[in-house]
Amino acid sequence: MFEDYSPQETIEKLNKRNCQLIKTLKAVDEWLSRPFEDDPEDNITLLVKNTLAEEAQQECSADELCSIWLEDLKKEFFKYFVLKAEDFLPSLNRFQLEEFNLMIKQYEEYRKSKGKKEHNQYWIINRDEPYADQVKKIILDNE
Repeated sequence: MFEDYSPQETIEKLNKRNCQLIKTLKAVDEWLSRPFEDDPEDNITLLVKNTLAEEAQQECSADELCSIWLEDLKKEFFKYFVLKAEDFLPSLNRFQLEEFNLMIKQYEEYRKSKGKKEHNQYWIINRDEPYADQVKKIILDNE
């Protein structure tokens, strides 16, 4: 599908697709919060067709997509993505693994270009564990 594109072009195209999907899902979510009229299925079909047609006409840059993500993450007080490798990697098909690898390489290059280390190292604490609050207190007391 993306064989004719460079890794950067592939990422840009995927970003545009993701942005369109996010906008479409937000429109569907807004619509679902309204009361149904006569035939909900007809309304859904019309909404999706109209939203997709509108989104197909709009371009969404990587910066816009990034802004959407960061806005959503701030609402939830998130700063990092943590994925358990032994669960995450097997959930992807070969194409998705290759895409993920390209994203990681792009991220490393971006960090290098900003004068940062390619990889940071973190201790991850599962907040569901009984000791989590004690660990949090120790960290906050020593910052």
